[in-house]
Amino acid sequence: MINESFDALFNEECAALRAPALHVEFVGRQGRAQRRKILSGKHKPSKVLSEGEQKVLAIADFLAEARLAGITAPVIFDDPVSSLDHRRINEVAQRVASLADTTQVIVFTHDIFFASTLLTLMEATKRCSYFQITDEEGKGKVTRATGPRWDSLNNIKKNINETIQAAKSQDGDARAALVRTGYDWVRAWCEVFTETELLQGVTQRYQPNVRMTNLPKIKSEALPAAIDTVNRIFEEACRYIDGHSQPLPSLGVSPTLAGLEAHWAELTEARTAYNAANP
Repeated sequence: MINESFDALFNEECAALRAPALHVEFVGRQGRAQRRKILSGKHKPSKVLSEGEQKVLAIADFLAEARLAGITAPVIFDDPVSSLDHRRINEVAQRVASLADTTQVIVFTHDIFFASTLLTLMEATKRCSYFQITDEEGKGKVTRATGPRWDSLNNIKKNINETIQAAKSQDGDARAALVRTGYDWVRAWCEVFTETELLQGVTQRYQPNVRMTNLPKIKSEALPAAIDTVNRIFEEACRYIDGHSQPLPSLGVSPTLAGLEAHWAELTEARTAYNAANP
């Protein structure tokens, strides 16, 4: 009876994770719960299946056994999607999200797409917390964050303000270098602002899907004014950063600290005006 129950649960998990179909043989004796999985023709899965396929089978086996045993303790996954393609990553994320409805789940991962997918799936319930681990001062530092991207508006804003303050204490080439760095951050800010606020995250660089439900959140009447300011300053910033080759007439034109401060003030005002506008 226990074997039959496990078999049913295992097949359910395999279907949810789109794992390869296997036959489970129960070879336990004298009360020992042992089993092995084989493909048709008695082939061992490890000899035929890819590393990713073996991984989802292992996850299915673990979840089936946990359900059979009635385990209610927190479940910890350590990088469960390494070696998986984007389709399987999405399926594992959906299964982890559904598991979190009844069980506390902790996930460690290096995969940005997987982390972003989990956050999206849990967005409606707001029951998912994200923590970022960075290598600060030679040791892991855990900090709470909103998502896996490091280039959030607040982070970039901080970098722009710090760069402006540093430039004020310098002269000559040192100041010019800092001003160029400031414009590099301004360019990044324009991109993130456009993605996250102007377009309300309808398309995101770490997500393959288009979030159509966010379209009504875009403030269409306020867009033209914001686009005019952001696009104009973005193009200006591109003239000064090292990542772009410049035409000869503009090679000798250096950005100024006053110009950087004025452009940053314009962007800040444009963001405030757009966010204050009615949907």
